[in-house]
Amino acid sequence: MENNSNFILKFKLLILLFPFISFGQTFKGKIEDTNGNPISNASIQIKSFDDSNTLLFTTSNSNGEFELSKKLNQTQILLKISFIGFETIKKQIKINDGLNDFGTITLIENIEELKEVIVKAESSGISQKGDTTTYKVEKFLNGTEENLKDVIEKIPGLNVNDKGKITANGKTIDKLLIDGEDLYKNQHQIATENLPSNLINSIELIQNYIGYENLNKEEKSGKTALNIKIKEEYKNKVTGFIEAGKGFDRQYKVKNSIFNFNKKFQFSVITNLNNIAENPISIDDYLDLTEEKEESNESKVVFSNLNDIPNFLTSKDRVSSKKNIFNSINLIYNINKKTKFDFYSIINNSNQTLNLFREQKYYDLETDLTIIEDKRNIEKNTFGTLNAKLVYKKNENTIHTIKSNFLFDINKNTNNILNLTNSISKEINQGNQLENQTFNLSYNLSKKIKNSYFNFKTFYINSNNNNDLEIKSNDVFLTTNYLNSDNSLVQYSKKSTSEFKNLGSYQFTKNKFTFQFLQTLNINNSKLNSVLNNSDNINNLKLNNFISSSSLSIKYQINSIFDISFKPNYSVNNINFNNNSQFVSYFGYNASLKARFNSTNILQISNSLSNNNTNVDNLLVYDIVKDYRTVTNNYNVASTSILPSQQYNLNYFSFDIKNKFSFIFNASHRRNIKSIENNIISTENITFLSNSIISGEKFNSMLIFIEKQPRKLPFAFSISTSYTNLSKTVLNNNNEVEFKNHLFSGMFEIKSRYKEFPVYFNVGIKASNDTYLYNDFKSELNSYQIYCKLNGKVFRNVYWNLNTDYFNFKNQSIQTNYLNISPILRFSKEKTNFEYSLIGNNILNIDNVNVLENYSNSNYSELVRKPVLSGYVLFQLKYKF
Repeated sequence: MENNSNFILKFKLLILLFPFISFGQTFKGKIEDTNGNPISNASIQIKSFDDSNTLLFTTSNSNGEFELSKKLNQTQILLKISFIGFETIKKQIKINDGLNDFGTITLIENIEELKEVIVKAESSGISQKGDTTTYKVEKFLNGTEENLKDVIEKIPGLNVNDKGKITANGKTIDKLLIDGEDLYKNQHQIATENLPSNLINSIELIQNYIGYENLNKEEKSGKTALNIKIKEEYKNKVTGFIEAGKGFDRQYKVKNSIFNFNKKFQFSVITNLNNIAENPISIDDYLDLTEEKEESNESKVVFSNLNDIPNFLTSKDRVSSKKNIFNSINLIYNINKKTKFDFYSIINNSNQTLNLFREQKYYDLETDLTIIEDKRNIEKNTFGTLNAKLVYKKNENTIHTIKSNFLFDINKNTNNILNLTNSISKEINQGNQLENQTFNLSYNLSKKIKNSYFNFKTFYINSNNNNDLEIKSNDVFLTTNYLNSDNSLVQYSKKSTSEFKNLGSYQFTKNKFTFQFLQTLNINNSKLNSVLNNSDNINNLKLNNFISSSSLSIKYQINSIFDISFKPNYSVNNINFNNNSQFVSYFGYNASLKARFNSTNILQISNSLSNNNTNVDNLLVYDIVKDYRTVTNNYNVASTSILPSQQYNLNYFSFDIKNKFSFIFNASHRRNIKSIENNIISTENITFLSNSIISGEKFNSMLIFIEKQPRKLPFAFSISTSYTNLSKTVLNNNNEVEFKNHLFSGMFEIKSRYKEFPVYFNVGIKASNDTYLYNDFKSELNSYQIYCKLNGKVFRNVYWNLNTDYFNFKNQSIQTNYLNISPILRFSKEKTNFEYSLIGNNILNIDNVNVLENYSNSNYSELVRKPVLSGYVLFQLKYKF
């Protein structure tokens, strides 16, 4: 504590001395055009008086302003300002020792240069002005496109990845806008698969995007937005489509998408009913809906645990049967110039059946235990979210935001299990119902005071999670002390959490330094109750945390390219667990070095130390049954256990619009100094998972992505490779054992960039190797997919698509493969709004072929054989309006 006190004292003295430090000469000004509009990204050079050397360089910000600071051994300089499409200005100026304010400088358009830029842009379909790149979509389309996804995949540098997210030059965009409005939030798949292609006029890729509810700071935001511009003829009226399809074997699909776009009001209503395993939202969209994310100036990679995601999302088409009923409503109402109301809701109901064969081999030092299951799972899920937001922008310097959110997720699982372990047949009927409800209310004030920024946010979150478990069997399972006399079990558990949090921050800039003070107060109350068979095996846990955190961020702008930042933080937590109160404190930091060569060429190196607290789930007093053979309990986790983690990141991103070349390199190393793992003890009937503190878990990852479109060839290719490595010491029967997991994956793809050519193609290969090592035991799954997507025009108004995929899965003893062929024939009748389609999907799969999946972890290796939903052919009718 004495070292911390000395550190804080020195830090305060350093802050007090900052105003008295001399930073040399300062040069500032503002760049405008002849209409008084600010010009961003104008080039400002301070040169020697004879124009022989460049002394300082920067670019103007989004307000057209610039500022440079450095002590120059000059009495006169040459100021040079230039921007594409404008005449270059050169001024010889005498300078002072202190502040040199050049005032407002007006640039005049260079008509001849501007004409040349426009002509080049018209011929290529791509133009760039400042941080905005505009694509005229008509230059890239061949008429076969149905929706926004088809359009995006034809635009150079843009794509929709396997997770349903839109990427620009390999990076996931931060915002998807429709005519400048954030109508769909981060629900990319809803937008890309439902917005018709004929509505789209152009697409804008905006770097350093600043939203309506954010203050316009001088620093670059680092966010990327994709703005979809709607054609004028589809504005100020209701437009969209209704489609219905029927198959030969009871398959069906009914879908409608209704839109209205105007300056005052935007809305979208989308409904999708189908039994062909078509998920209207993706896993990433679901996580965006259910996870609260803090605003940040940087895009970050988030690692998520998929265990609690409903099966209807993770299963995709690997089911025996599946039905979905989906509805979404999105609207934005601009009440006046200062006030905006935003609402969206999503409700999805699903019903799916899955038959699978599971083989689990437990890593046990004393016994050789393999669990074999033949399982039938029926899941009924209802998921919904209602979200409202009101933004009051009093002026450009003051913004008030109120948000509310209600989310519910009801999941009912019925499992009929035939356990064949050691050739003994045991029938188990296991059912559980999970009900999760979360309510979130927040208020945010952002205010600019001269050249400083103040932000205050307060929010309240309340969540309730219920899990009712019932198991019956024809024989003893687990052990008899968990069971009723008829080999049955009933368990009720409930977890409730309420959190109240206040955050206040103050930011100001002094010459090349930017300071931000942040103070956080967090009150978190959690309760966990569980009861087994109405017995005395009852958990009645209460965990209260009162956390006070303080941090100071210091950013130094070395020059127009490089900046360095350091953000130390210190937290004190008063922990009360079952009326036993204790204090803990911990220190963390975040440091980074960034080189911004331009808005599309950025390098960042960062290092951070963070700390996590335990939650009430880790502090069980009595056992909780997880399933018919698994019990969880607590081994040595305490309420005061702090879980520190250190991470190093290297991220580089480059996009050359002229040469149509993208390159991304990401590498990270994370070391969990302490983390919670399961100490596993297994027998034939029962597995105990005991929460335990372990040390030294390490996680390494690397990603390389390259995309290039050769100048003289009408196609583009992309290649990516990724590698992740996890190593940690786990506990098995209280013994330490080394566990490792290696995952390598790669992709190579070629896309055509023809507009007039009759066939558009997209061909490629994806491959992966997933290996688990546990001492001398090895579990491995190799897979690859070869795909070919073709589409074109037979003749006028008749379009075709042919998607072909070949899948191969192989482990040490089993290999499976299957061929997926999915043809589509589409006819649009002239002078009518009707369209007719014949849609085939996986038409060679008649009897549910099986695929292999590897679900191994640090406790056991698990190989699962799942079916793929039978193929179908639909006749579909669509009406556009």
